[in-house]
Amino acid sequence: MVAPCAQADTKVASQVLEAVAQQQDARLDALALSKGWQGLEHTLESQVLGETASLKPCSGPLSVTAEATLPDPLARQRYRVKCPEGWQRVVVSQASVRLPVLVSRVAIERNATLEARQLERKVMPLERLRRGFYQTPAEVVGQSARRSLRAGQVIGPASLAPPVLVRRGQRVTVVAAVGGLNASVEAEALEDGRQGERIKLRNTSSRKPLEAKVTGPGQVQLP
Repeated sequence: MVAPCAQADTKVASQVLEAVAQQQDARLDALALSKGWQGLEHTLESQVLGETASLKPCSGPLSVTAEATLPDPLARQRYRVKCPEGWQRVVVSQASVRLPVLVSRVAIERNATLEARQLERKVMPLERLRRGFYQTPAEVVGQSARRSLRAGQVIGPASLAPPVLVRRGQRVTVVAAVGGLNASVEAEALEDGRQGERIKLRNTSSRKPLEAKVTGPGQVQLP
């Protein structure tokens, strides 16, 4: 008589865990879709609370209800699984989630403009991506490194800044509106500048210092 009970116990536990796995799969797929995540992978660790040896395998479909839906995909979830034949069990389930994200393939210097050849994708655990991440080169190519990046470092929002459009020592065109007309002079940039930033320059003819706003690559404008 022991063998049938053991067999039933295994069958019931398998039924319950499979039902929870399907629920978790659907939850994580929906989460990935809402976040725009690509290539999500996951594994589950689930445990049935309470014995199942006294239960008969359910002949109908099991219903699975989340006792509390937690937005954190890494949080432990609790599900109540019910069989239409009268029994129910609670299952705790925790997902380990991994995503392919962009990392630096080589060391990248501060203020360097990111290029596709400097990047590669690596599958990383989600718990190591709390500061944000990118998944496609199109999201980051052309931006500049806010700080030096080591090889293998995850590229996140804090790693990047808008591209440097004017470099220190570069000769740039200074545009100024004079009487409804635009006049331009040449100046030397005394510091790096990004779109919209005000930088210091020196007029290459008069050698007088001036300050202007960066409007494009090699272009600045006086107020």
